[in-house]
Order: sequence, then structure tokens, then C-alpha cells
Amino acid sequence: MGTEQNLLYGILAWRAGFVSREELVKSIKAWTRDRSRPLADKLAQADRFTEPRREMVARLVEEHLALHQGDAAASLAALEDAAPLREELARIAEGNGHQTLPQFSATLPVPSAPTEGAEAEDEAAADGSALRFQILRPHARGALGEVFVARDDELNREVALKRIRDHHVNTPQNRARFLLEAEVTGGLEHPGIVPVYSLGISDDGRPFYAMRFIRGRSLREAIDHYHSPDAANADSGARLLELRKLLDRFMAVCNAIEYAHSRGVLHRDLKPENIMLGAYGETLVVDWGLAKPLAGADSAQRDADHLPAFEADTPASRVAAAGGLADQTLDEPLWRPSASSSATQMGSAIGTPAYMSPEQAAGRLDDIGRASDVYSLGATLYCLLTGRPPFDDSELGRLLDRVRRGDFPPPRSIHRAVPAALQAVCLKAMALDPAGRYASPQDLAGDVERWLADEPVLAYGAPWHERLAHWARRHRRGVQSGVAALAIVSAVSLAAALVVHSAKLQVERERVAERDAKEEARRAIDNFVNLVTEEPALNDAALRHLRQRLLADALTYYEELIDKHGGEEHLRHELAGAILRVGRINHRTGFQGEARKAFQEALKLFEELVRQHPDHEQYQSELSVAYKNLGLLQREAGDWPAALTYFEQALEVKQRLADREPDNPAYRSSLAAALADVAEALHALGRDDDSRTRYEQAIDQQCRALEHDPRNSRYEQSLGRYQQRLEELGLRSTSVENGRRAVP
Repeated sequence: MGTEQNLLYGILAWRAGFVSREELVKSIKAWTRDRSRPLADKLAQADRFTEPRREMVARLVEEHLALHQGDAAASLAALEDAAPLREELARIAEGNGHQTLPQFSATLPVPSAPTEGAEAEDEAAADGSALRFQILRPHARGALGEVFVARDDELNREVALKRIRDHHVNTPQNRARFLLEAEVTGGLEHPGIVPVYSLGISDDGRPFYAMRFIRGRSLREAIDHYHSPDAANADSGARLLELRKLLDRFMAVCNAIEYAHSRGVLHRDLKPENIMLGAYGETLVVDWGLAKPLAGADSAQRDADHLPAFEADTPASRVAAAGGLADQTLDEPLWRPSASSSATQMGSAIGTPAYMSPEQAAGRLDDIGRASDVYSLGATLYCLLTGRPPFDDSELGRLLDRVRRGDFPPPRSIHRAVPAALQAVCLKAMALDPAGRYASPQDLAGDVERWLADEPVLAYGAPWHERLAHWARRHRRGVQSGVAALAIVSAVSLAAALVVHSAKLQVERERVAERDAKEEARRAIDNFVNLVTEEPALNDAALRHLRQRLLADALTYYEELIDKHGGEEHLRHELAGAILRVGRINHRTGFQGEARKAFQEALKLFEELVRQHPDHEQYQSELSVAYKNLGLLQREAGDWPAALTYFEQALEVKQRLADREPDNPAYRSSLAAALADVAEALHALGRDDDSRTRYEQAIDQQCRALEHDPRNSRYEQSLGRYQQRLEELGLRSTSVENGRRAVP
């Protein structure tokens, strides 16, 4: 590249937001001292200037030169954003003795933005807004408009004054979009939406509007700070507090969008950059330039709330009639420099690609509705949790295709520290099918609020260990010793007893609430049994008798509940399962007599349930487990005849299940395990021929399971174990040796 093309490359990289102004100036200074390599190599030292973005800027340079017939000077002159760099480049040239740099910096536009003092006053007078608003200084510049800090002379306050940029002022579509943004924002009166004070047209015909000047930062900046290396190394308590603050801000955004939807308005461009955080707790949604009326929105409601009708006699609609609204393609794309390096594309795909919904990315304008804003809120939550947008492909076509397919990594695959419940909330909000998302922004905020309150999240079915951790957080007294464990479990035991007793009284006093009271008592007992069963501190030998007493009390509560409610089926089933768990605990902790008693009681309950419901597969499966547990207990006691009896009863149940669903690999594998148990008992009793037959049958059934599920490594391991056992016992299967049945 020549000097002018290097400058064009650097300015376009800065304009796209890939490098800061300071990084650009620093790189140009270094490049003027050593021009043996292109300016792009100097810019590469900036963290954000990745290789894909470097290639993107190279393509932009080619396209920009093509627009100006290959004339680099003309391309530089067209870069209005680069005007403030004119004097900076001249100073760099003077300091480094660069002979050609002043020549090309002179081609840049002359700065027109006001600075301070008399120049600012001249600018205010020129645009005709001096009657009330006096421009003080420039504040920000976007694709469509530019924002100044101005003085409101009537109320003696600083305001933000936004006006359309020069090269859009004569384009009807862009004027319509600008006026529509002002009218929509001004009509939505909510603490989470920036208030508009005035809308007008200056003497030169340029539309402008004044709004509240927000002193603060964007949500994107707050997210970047939260995920910065320094913040990531902070104390875990401080990190959690900061996350909760960001989630509070996010819920405020959801409430603001819920309000807008209730007034018949969609935002369609929600992202962290369009959310401002005030210095005193304010959270405001800005940039309503792509707002659209909801399908079927009540026009009377909009009129009552002073919202633009989008079709009546408003300044925006008059301009739109000539040139079309934001759904039409502009004459040139609007590139918005941002941390996500995303462009707001006008046309069939409306919004910011990294945050737009699949229906927006597909250009299905008729399908864009409340669920589309919910999706963008979910994408914003994704960025909050991970520090990056859900989609970051450098090539726009690929990015839009990924959005349409919902191809993005789950938050926890990026940061394992992301809570699983919040990931579930995020994924539900970003569901590919709009019907699978939250019904409203308010519902989304409700689930986030539940997580903050340490309550169950509707979008997430927490596993048992998380529910136990949830209980522990709500009863935060760490178990450090056996005595502490005893105190905690005793307290829980008393609490469970009180809950059950309270439930009984409620049943007696309020017949209308009988069902709810019964369910509450059942849950309390079940939670209590789980706690006593899983509490590791009670494994201590000195506390095992306490565990036995607590478990016995819990079973007594179950039996009383069944007696009270007529032995309902689901209560008897839960009691049988609880007794079975108690038996296993007793067996593991050395109380073999108590274990046998518990297994036999559970067996009676399961046998009764199966007699009453012979087609209930779960009852039959649990009945076979009870048989097997008793068989294992007898085997350990050396009573092989009794063990064989129980194993054969378990086998009979497993055979019925497998015959009912012959193509179910799980049933086949379970049947193989039951056959292996019987084979082992037969061998212990000296019946080797019968043992060999049963092992061959087990191998056959395991092979059938593998035929239906050939990739199941667990099935392969079981098959190998049965074959190895045959060899160990000297019962090698002739059928296997002859290859009668090959392993898949």
C-alpha cells in the first residue's frame, strides 16, 4: 500500500470500532518512523484488532476505493468521521519529518463539530436551535444521528440534543427513521426509557430532539468491566455482588420493554450498547430508531398515550410515505462501531446481527413480535453472563446463517462459573422457536428474580444435589464436626416433625385445603428422608444409631400419612421407595438385620402394587429391585439356596418386561444382569451345567441389547464381564467359541 491507502486502512479500522483513536494515533506515529511494513502490522498490537477484523478492514478499503474509482485522496475526503484527525496527522508529520503525510491529511474534511467557546456558539446559531438550546460540546456520534451536550435556556439545565447527520438529512427514509425514533421515545413515559423534552426542525430543515442527558456508562461497558481480568480475580463475594447488581439492571430493562409492548411498540434492536446505566441507579433503554408497532396493537391506546400511530398524519409518516420506513434498505449500510463489532443492517434483516432473533435474521418481518424482543433480551443476558455476544463470526453472511439456525455455544461452555439455572433462563429466552421462549419480558424478569431470591427457577429442573445445596444455603450452618452434624440433623428432625404435625392439624381444621396440606406433609417427609440418607457426617460410627432412629421416625410419619388418607396409591409407592432406601443405608452401615426387615417390608408393598396394577412397568421394575436386594443380602450371609430363590423371582419379573418390549435395549441388558445373578448362585450350589446355560443366555441378551444400541460402552463392558466370568469359572461357552453369536 501507498501512504494514502495506509491512512485509509487505519481510519476505516478506527471508524469500525476495531481500534481506539488513541491506538490509531500511536500506530501512525510508529509507522511514520518505520514504513518498511504496512500500518496494519502496527494496529495488530491492539487487543481488539484480530486477524478476522484485519481481513474485514482490507475488504472495506477495497470497497471504499471502488466507490471512488480507486482515488485514495477522494476516499479520504469522503470520511467525515475522520475530520478530527486532520490536525493530529499534521502534528505527527511535523514531529517525524514525514514529507507526504501532510499532503494526504490535508485531503481529510475540515472539522465541523463544535469545540468550545465562540465556535460552539456559532454552531448553535447556525443550526437554528439557539432559541432554546445552546450547544456546548459534542458527545457521541452514531450511524444516523449525532449527539451534543446542550444548555436548555428555559429551564437552565444540561440536555442531550440529537440531530440527524449531514449526509442523511436529504434522504426521506432516514429522516423518517430519525423522527420516528424521537416520537416513539417521547411517547413512552417510563423510568426505564429516556424522556424526550422537545422535537423540532432547525432553520436549515434538519430535525432534532432534546432529551435527558444521561451521566453514566452503557451496560456493555459495565459487562466489560465485570469480565475484565482484574475484576475476575476479585473476591468471590464481591463478584457475586457485582453479578446481582447487573442482573437487577437487566430486570429493569425487561420491565421497560414490557411497558413498551403494553403500549404497542417493539424495540427490535436491544443490545448492551443500547442500555445506559446512570450514576444514581437509573437504567434506561435508548436508540428506538428501529421501533415498530406490534401487530394488532390498539391504535386508540397509542393515541391515548401520545404514541405515534405509524400511519396517521405525523411528521414521520409524511416523510415515510415518500421513501419508506426502516424496513426498507438504505442507500448505504450503517456501520456502528461497537465492542461487538456488529453492524445494524437495514433491509430484510433488521437489527444488530449478534443480538437479533432468528426470524429477524431470516427477514420474516411478519413473524417479528414480542418474542423477538424477548430473544434479544436473552442474547443480552448471554453477553452479561459470558462477556461476549452469542454470535461473533467475522463474516456477516455466516453470522446471519448461524443466527437463523440457533448455532451458538451454551454460556457454561464458555464460562463454567455461569450458574446452571441462569443458563437455562438464557437458553429458554433464546429458543429457536418463538413459541418456546418466555411469553413476555416480564416472565423472563420473573425467572431471573427467582434466581436472585434463591427460589426454584421455572426454566430449570434442578438435580437433587442442587436442591440439597439450596437447602444448605437457606440453613447456612456448616457442619464441621460430628457434634455440629448432630445439632443440625436434630433441628431438621424437629422442623420436619413440626411441619408434619402442622399439616395434620391443617387437614383436620380445613377440609377444603386437605389436598394441599397432604402434599406439603409428603414433601417435607421426603426431603427429610433425603437429608438423613445423604448427610455424610452421619456416616461416623458414633452417629449411625442416630441415623437409624431418624429414619425410623420418618417411616412412621409416612405410615401415619397413609393411614390418614386411606392408603392412596402414590403414597404407598413413595413409602415403598423410602423403605427400600432405608434398607440400603442399613446394609451399607452394617445393620444387616434392619436391612433385611426393610427390604421385606418394601417387597410386600411392591408386590401389592403390582397385583393391583399388573401393567405398570415402574412398579414391576422396582419389585425386581426388591427381590434382587434380598438375594444379595442372602448371598452375603452365605445362604445360596435362599439367594437363588430371590434371584429367580427377580429374573421372572425382568423376563416379563423384556417380553413386553422386545426392542428395548435397556430391558434386554437388565434381563442379562438378572440371568448372570442366577448363574452365579447356580455355580455356588455346584450346578455348573445350569450355570453355563444361564451365562450363555445372559451373553445372548446382552448381544441383543448391543444390536439395538451398538455405541453403548456400558453394554459392551457388561458383555465382556459375563464372558470373562465364564472363563474364570471354567465354564467356557461352546456357543461363543463356535461364533454362534458375534458381538456387534
